[in-house]
Amino acid sequence: RSSPTKSGKKSATPVPKGKPVKKDGKDAGLSLDPLLVEDITKAVQISETVYHHIIGNSSVGLQKRKALLCLWVKCRQVLGQPLKTLLPDEENTDAFSVACKSIVAVEMNHLNNNNYYIFPNTPTMQDTLKMVETSEWSDKLIELEIWTKLATMSLKLSNKELVDTCCGKITQLKEHPDLKKQDSKLTANKLLCYHNLILGKSELTFGNKATIEERLPALALFSDAIISAEIANDYKLAMDVVQHFWNAILPHLSKKHERGQMKEELCKILTVVANLAPDKNQKLLEISLEHKKRIDLRSHLYSALFIIYLDEKDWTSGLEQAEKAALSMPRPTHQLILKYRALFKVNLGISPNGDMAKLERMGSEDSVSEMWHRVAMTSCNKEEQLNALQQSIMLLQN
Repeated sequence: RSSPTKSGKKSATPVPKGKPVKKDGKDAGLSLDPLLVEDITKAVQISETVYHHIIGNSSVGLQKRKALLCLWVKCRQVLGQPLKTLLPDEENTDAFSVACKSIVAVEMNHLNNNNYYIFPNTPTMQDTLKMVETSEWSDKLIELEIWTKLATMSLKLSNKELVDTCCGKITQLKEHPDLKKQDSKLTANKLLCYHNLILGKSELTFGNKATIEERLPALALFSDAIISAEIANDYKLAMDVVQHFWNAILPHLSKKHERGQMKEELCKILTVVANLAPDKNQKLLEISLEHKKRIDLRSHLYSALFIIYLDEKDWTSGLEQAEKAALSMPRPTHQLILKYRALFKVNLGISPNGDMAKLERMGSEDSVSEMWHRVAMTSCNKEEQLNALQQSIMLLQN
């Protein structure tokens, strides 16, 4: 139910009185509109009644029970009400009860991290892990989700032992036939993406991973995470992982011998992202700001790969990758792609004039002048060198 305003109309959103405060205790929680409180209280009562009626009903599976219990825990938190027991009805049990208790314990720990209300008597993370481990999971997808959520929370707590335990359980679980079924495959691979992301972040978080050699295992895990995101057909998730990959390699791009070791993972990641990208034929003007940031990130990854090809003097492979990059990106082609494509062409004796003309329409005169100067210094053709220097000087004069 929505609350009435002065005009007599109903407000679509609750109006909290003051900021949420993290508290524990009986009277903690948000100060909410009385009508909203009434609605949430009814939701709690209905959840408890429904749960009581489905006990012993094997036709109501774990997925539906989980949704009901998570709603129940969330509503109790918003109301600032502690949970006296881990289930709405602990006197009557069935085959799902132990797993349901584990679900509630995990959800309590998860919700305690927000800014509303901390449940008193929440099972510790160690006790919660034991509960999950000893539960019988009729739905392997839910078990995978539970272990992934616990691994995420353990990483936030910087508890390597718990991270390793949770990720070990996921490793044992991920080959289960139920997770490869068509109706589970997409969600399972999203969760496995998070699993590899957590493992990669754990590699970087615990211990000194200062050199690129020490970081390579983490980069491989990020790469595996992106492949899982591809199977899940989730471009946004893949690009979230790409950002972690980029942050990990950024300190090592300035050294030739270090950046060369990233080549294999860069090629793999850029191929996957190009296959997933939803904006190949769009114009940049039609793309949201969030998408543009992802395009910039992909362009910087390509530039890292192009520098490696320049280091290796592998102009042909570099040009092939630059062409692929241009085809996988929105129009007009990103300036970084054009710059490196022009350099590969010059080294192969191909005229870069087409790419340079596009750069002139897009970039500042100073940056394009600098690029013409670089073309002149790269080219072995005297006539082309002279033309490039003239173009560079002319732009500076303008």
